[in-house]
Amino acid sequence: MRFTAVPSSLSTILHRARSLLLTLSLTCLIALTAGCYRDTPTLEPQATVDLLITLLGDRDTAIRLTAAEALGKIGDQKAEPFLFRALHDSDPTVREAAARSVGWLSAAVGAEAETELVTLLRDPHASVRRAAAQALGTVGRTPTLSSSLADLLSGSSLSTSVFGEWISGW
Repeated sequence: MRFTAVPSSLSTILHRARSLLLTLSLTCLIALTAGCYRDTPTLEPQATVDLLITLLGDRDTAIRLTAAEALGKIGDQKAEPFLFRALHDSDPTVREAAARSVGWLSAAVGAEAETELVTLLRDPHASVRRAAAQALGTVGRTPTLSSSLADLLSGSSLSTSVFGEWISGW
């Protein structure tokens, strides 16, 4: 049985370890002197909301998803128009999180939010439809919402389970 290539001597291993340690030390030194290291910043609440709104436009789906969820949990009404945009995200998990967040902001949800959420009831992904139905359940009955849902139900194959999710919120 033959073994594959292994460093031939202890001195080779020590040389590589020293080289790696030197590289790591230099990297840390450069980072510290260049000002790249700093303590965790303490953001003001509004700065946090602004940062999360900015992150809704990030390339990474997980970052957009997390930002949408966080904005809903924080509950700042300033985030509402940005969450409306996230309702049209290319990724269904982000749309789902945005729908839930719009529902969490339901104390001041207006007609625009109702329209956006009703539109999501036609989304091709069941999880997005479910989140939209649950968010609509927090809105409360309004004439506009009732009319929109009647139109949607009269001409579509809206899942009864999604409609049940909406009703259960009332």
